[in-house]
Amino acid sequence: MDREGGTRVRPRRGIAVQYLLNLSIDVANALRYLMPAFCYVAALVLAISGAVALYNGGKDPRHGVGYYMLVGATFIVASLLLSFPTVLNLFSASIGGSARASLGGGLLSYTPANIGTGTLKDSILAVVGLLKPAIQAFGALSILYGLMKLRQVGRASGNPFFNAMVHFVLGAVLLNIEPIAQTFIQAG
Repeated sequence: MDREGGTRVRPRRGIAVQYLLNLSIDVANALRYLMPAFCYVAALVLAISGAVALYNGGKDPRHGVGYYMLVGATFIVASLLLSFPTVLNLFSASIGGSARASLGGGLLSYTPANIGTGTLKDSILAVVGLLKPAIQAFGALSILYGLMKLRQVGRASGNPFFNAMVHFVLGAVLLNIEPIAQTFIQAG
């Protein structure tokens, strides 16, 4: 905070909320540009590692059917990463949502809303509407993490399949945050 003449100058009301909103929109924009690059790089790495594993598996007679199933799962996850916007749309539609995903391109814009006016329900819906791009980007990131966990099925200890399903459900809910928030607000 600035000091003028030894007194503390208080910022105008709403400035901190504006900074938080700007930060969330900047994070969402960064994820919109970085996620496609990560998907393509991860798909390339998985495809190469699957091809190498398939080549090396043919040389070693000790590998059983389970080994080739893991190689097949690696290729499936690589193909899902290459068509990641379609996967996001399928997860969104699976819970009845209407959110449509497209990775990269386009900047998010800020539309000021009167958060403090009206009822508490209107204010909550306004905040959810303003933070929707960041929440949806986090949902897409959760689904991406779930896809990467699917590759660990059969390798990791515990149950990575259940962990991946939790990430898929969380991502589908976050992709459709606005209709879900409206449903909860109207029910409460």
